[in-house]
Amino acid sequence: MCSPLSYEYLDVHVEVLDVDKKDGTHPVIKMGMPFDLSVNTKLGVLLRSFGISDDTIKDGGEIDIEEVLPKGKKVQIITKDSVTDKGTFAEIVSMKPA
Repeated sequence: MCSPLSYEYLDVHVEVLDVDKKDGTHPVIKMGMPFDLSVNTKLGVLLRSFGISDDTIKDGGEIDIEEVLPKGKKVQIITKDSVTDKGTFAEIVSMKPA
């Protein structure tokens, strides 16, 4: 298990399996957030959607991120377009188990 204070930032990468790119690979969308853990932060909302209780988050309980968000776990995401000077990108605004 890892203490919530072990990290400063968390990146979650989601491979979109139902979309194929021209080269046959699948696009990957990244969701990044500071490792600031409370029930109202982006990380807290994400962990709550994966079944971590408010009490665990409030008490600063130890959470094994690799167990909660394991590689290969199917998820549902909601995205919005984010337009920058480099182009239009998908931004994950919500994620939960499939």
